[in-house]
Amino acid sequence: MLQNRHIRMNRHSKPLPSARKVRTELHTTGRVEDKVTFNVAAVHMMEFIHRDISVMDGPCDKDPRCIPIHVPHHDPYLKVTDIHCLNFSRAETFQDAGCTPEIILPEQINFQTPVIDLSTIYGVDAYGLSKVRTYHHGLLILENRSNRYVPANITYNKTYVSAEMLQDMKNNIISNIKDDMMIKLTMTMINKNYTVANMTTDLLANLSSDMLGSMAPNMPNMMPEIMPDNYNDKMLDLMPNIMSNFTKQMNMSSQMLVNMTADVLVDTIANILANSMVDMVSNMVTNLIPNATEQVCLQNNDTETLCYKFGFPEVGNYDLRTTALTIFFMREHNRLARALHKINPCWKDDRLFKVARQINIATASNIFMYELLPALLGFRNMVNYGVISENVEHLTTYDAEAVPLVYAEYDIAVRYFHTFLDGRVKTYTEAYHYKDEYSYSETMFRSGLLEKGNIFEELNRENYYGKLQKAHDLPALDIQRGRDMGVRGYNDYRHLCGLKPAKKFRDFIDVMEIEKVEALKRLYENVDDVDLLAGIMSENHLQGVHVGPTLFCIMTKQLQIFRFSDRFWFERGDQFHSFTLEQLQEIRRTSMARLACDNAEGIKYIQANAFMNVKPGNMPVPCTHIEGPDLNLWRDGNCHKHTKYMHEDTYYPYRNKNKDSFYVSNRDTDSDFPAFFDSFPSSKPGTLDSM
Repeated sequence: MLQNRHIRMNRHSKPLPSARKVRTELHTTGRVEDKVTFNVAAVHMMEFIHRDISVMDGPCDKDPRCIPIHVPHHDPYLKVTDIHCLNFSRAETFQDAGCTPEIILPEQINFQTPVIDLSTIYGVDAYGLSKVRTYHHGLLILENRSNRYVPANITYNKTYVSAEMLQDMKNNIISNIKDDMMIKLTMTMINKNYTVANMTTDLLANLSSDMLGSMAPNMPNMMPEIMPDNYNDKMLDLMPNIMSNFTKQMNMSSQMLVNMTADVLVDTIANILANSMVDMVSNMVTNLIPNATEQVCLQNNDTETLCYKFGFPEVGNYDLRTTALTIFFMREHNRLARALHKINPCWKDDRLFKVARQINIATASNIFMYELLPALLGFRNMVNYGVISENVEHLTTYDAEAVPLVYAEYDIAVRYFHTFLDGRVKTYTEAYHYKDEYSYSETMFRSGLLEKGNIFEELNRENYYGKLQKAHDLPALDIQRGRDMGVRGYNDYRHLCGLKPAKKFRDFIDVMEIEKVEALKRLYENVDDVDLLAGIMSENHLQGVHVGPTLFCIMTKQLQIFRFSDRFWFERGDQFHSFTLEQLQEIRRTSMARLACDNAEGIKYIQANAFMNVKPGNMPVPCTHIEGPDLNLWRDGNCHKHTKYMHEDTYYPYRNKNKDSFYVSNRDTDSDFPAFFDSFPSSKPGTLDSM
């Protein structure tokens, strides 16, 4: 634990105002302005993609790193309650995990992959993926319960392995190996004249057999009540993975190790090795013991026993909206796999799975980049700043030097869209009338609620017909998260994005209403103290766009990174795995409306622009009128030497008369930006000046 890891302070090293107070001063509750044209589904899709690329972890239970948010006595909403603080736990850093020494600048761990790859479904490693595959006809594990296809349930029995049990095991492992490892490392460095490069390689070879010999016999004695009889055999199988993981960690840390003293070097290597072993042992225990796992759906009631098995269950079961979208994409995978199997009966399981996954990820990417973002930021703006392309050909924008990453600034700034939710989850009847609601906190890690009655169907209807409301507590938590992550103040980022740096609060008036400027002045001592998210929340929207200039700048910079750094980006055409041009054109026909029609219960009619409010020109139409991709473009001629060309279940008969209309967007709202945006960084990927 980092004793000296402080959250962001003001310029005089004093605490910033309560994040809750900032939220209540800047952002009132109530109905969202009529000029906001997107709907609940748009916000949920933003959140779904956000969780696909970035997940922080940091349990608050008994953790002194917790930094609860103080609720002022005069809070306009909570002053009549006994709530005096809001729970908040800090994100885990590489130092907390023992991967890097405390002398290194803290960096939070992102437990997701920094690319759009539906890792919530497929997991971030082979272990997560193995939990959801059937290994038959390319399908994922979905069960028919009450005429709904849903993921398998995570079950629990008397061999349930709690987080505390696993932590005890980790502590025992470390205490058993660390002293011996430290002695061996020290003696090796003393007796031989090693450089850092050849030392790590040689030590791997020398230590692996010693570790196995000392650790394997002791493990069953550490936790005898949960250790399987065949433990020793399985441990032998896992050791190569442990060493491989260690090697990767050492390679990642090699540059940092060069400048370390011997003592720090020994401690760092020991911690990396211990954590590599601990992670593999945790996976082994969960994998070997029938039905044993860490509890995920912590808020299920006694009668709610369901908790869905995803590749990354902690994300997929996070809240009902994320869970529902995750299930939609799992169903879409199976719909694709079944169609591909009909078209190509000679394909084996692995090929069916990989092609269905590739199309599914491309569908999610296309919906996000070419449908959702234009609805929020404007189609023409996205083209002008290199986020999307009007070109129907393959793209050649991949940059091998661009590193896939998620800026901390984007992780915080995109939470602005939480301000359009009121912290309530609403349900609607088949006639689209309001029925019931739950507080957002009631639905977190409570997947068991989703299959009660018709809640699945009623929740789906909220996405496309529910009205946006302004948020309650989420923005306060988001402001606090920005401080926890060390994100700099709003004034720095507006300067990086082409605006003049403010010297006094009235300088903010170029992008804010005077009321917002005065509110910021009451809250903060200096312009440099203003939190990034507080400034973004206060900015006026650019013309025809649903965000202000600073958020637009940060978002587009991150979106460029997604596109330029992903070697498997669906629009690339120069790889063996690339879509053909004809296949790519079919991918461009995917849409949120088609996805909902194919996979959401209770949706028979939907507006073509599914992320936009129902209005003249975007009225609901029958699902049969929503176009989709023709999967016959994936037909393998080798499978059809003696069979007929198949169309059934793979072709949507309704097609737009304009065959080349691949984009579903609201182009009428596009507009040019003010002159100050001419200084915005170019579309070439890179950094926002150490951003």
